[in-house]
Amino acid sequence: MATDAIVNPVNNDLILGSDVSGAIRRIGGPQIQEECHAIGTIPLGEAVVTAAGGLPCRWVIHAAVVPLGLWADARWVRRGMQNALARAVERGAKSIAFPPVGHGAGGFAIDRCADIMLDEVLQHFRGDSPVEEAYFILHDAKDFAAFEERMKERLAGVDLTAPARPMRGEAPPLKVEPPGSALPPSPPPPPAQP
Repeated sequence: MATDAIVNPVNNDLILGSDVSGAIRRIGGPQIQEECHAIGTIPLGEAVVTAAGGLPCRWVIHAAVVPLGLWADARWVRRGMQNALARAVERGAKSIAFPPVGHGAGGFAIDRCADIMLDEVLQHFRGDSPVEEAYFILHDAKDFAAFEERMKERLAGVDLTAPARPMRGEAPPLKVEPPGSALPPSPPPPPAQP
């Protein structure tokens, strides 16, 4: 999925180990880890930006939500989300993709993860922001169900089907990708008629 920014939930030493961080390191290439090494250790809950290497985005926003070798905590997940969104705004990102921040290798429960992430994204969109689209990238049915249930609770009566292109003045779409799916590329325009 091509977005302006991808959020990478990471340890505060910015060592890209396993899970999402490992995939970012493998696919994006060594440049990302090299930039993280140059930045060094950051406080828990903080977020920093690196180039994206070979990833289909402009930036990777690394949110420190877990101490190296330990588990994620609600306050770090919340602050990491807030700071990741702040870094996206600073860069002028129009779209951002989030995996379940703190879940997986961070050991944070998916239900609490979904609650915090949705609360922070919805709160962010209440303000003035260049970010128009937020994607939650979920890879299994349990994660998808947790986010979908909470989106329906928080956005009751709102059509969660995102428009092809958000219109000015409308609330930005929140999108959830079903497990194992990817958005298909836009079809090419029809050939010109002579």
